[in-house]
Amino acid sequence: KVIYSAYIDGISLTHGNPRKHIWSLISGNSDVAISKCPCASNNLKSVPAFIGFHYYCESGCHNSGALPK
Repeated sequence: KVIYSAYIDGISLTHGNPRKHIWSLISGNSDVAISKCPCASNNLKSVPAFIGFHYYCESGCHNSGALPK
C-alpha cells in the first residue's frame, strides 16, 4: 500500500508534497481476528510500513464478530 491509496478504514492526517503520514485513527467492525483489522486481538494483519506506530485503533464490536442482518 502507498500513501496515495485507500490504505485504512478510518481517518489519516498527512502533510506536504509528497505526502507524509502524521497519524491515523483506524476503525474496525470487530476486535476478533476474523475481521482482518489491526484492531483485532491475535491478528497478524499489520498497518502499512509508512504508518509505523503512529495510529490508534478502535472497533465497534468487542469480544464478538459483527453479525450480518
